[in-house]
Amino acid sequence: MTSAETRVLSGLDLAISANVFLQGVLCAQFAHYTNANKRDSLWLKLFVTGLALLTTLKTIQILGVMWMQNFTLFEDPRAVFRLWTTHWLPKLTPILEVLIAVYVQSFFCRRLWTISGNVYVVILCMIASTFALVSGIIAVFFTFTKMSSPKYGSWMSIHVGAALCADLLLTGSTAFYLLRHSKTVLPRGPTAPILNSLLRVTIQASETFSMREKFR
Repeated sequence: MTSAETRVLSGLDLAISANVFLQGVLCAQFAHYTNANKRDSLWLKLFVTGLALLTTLKTIQILGVMWMQNFTLFEDPRAVFRLWTTHWLPKLTPILEVLIAVYVQSFFCRRLWTISGNVYVVILCMIASTFALVSGIIAVFFTFTKMSSPKYGSWMSIHVGAALCADLLLTGSTAFYLLRHSKTVLPRGPTAPILNSLLRVTIQASETFSMREKFR
């Protein structure tokens, strides 16, 4: 195995490990939500449950890929590189990432609309999210048809960039409006702890999903 191949495989292992670590952070947040938000509506509980299932499925899938490249195909590095273009399991990566990104961003768009009431900001975030979705669908198409095509790499890069841009817009806008509203609340008012908690959860959740996008 050449040094270049070793660096590539090491990078893949590090990315997968980072993905698993961030899933642990999400599991802690899911557990905290279950214990602290028992009065939430049924649809919100179902939404969080669906998100937990999706992210867990993604982690299981990527651990399966790691097992194949580090154990099943350990003695054949060439087969490891072909794995990402020939086997169905690694090809599920962009599909699951696109689904999770759309799932999360749609929720944060709704939350941003509730907090801000600014249709222009929400539309801007929705445009970025929609562009990320469309580019992701095109990348998924090339994943199952002609992954060796240069267009696959181009569209996947566009999707990752658009998804990160949408995440940053949503996180920044939501944090801005939460901070602005918090200034109108008395420091010891009954809603101050709620706003502060919501602000922390919003930033933590958005940053976690943004980091998962980077380590896909």
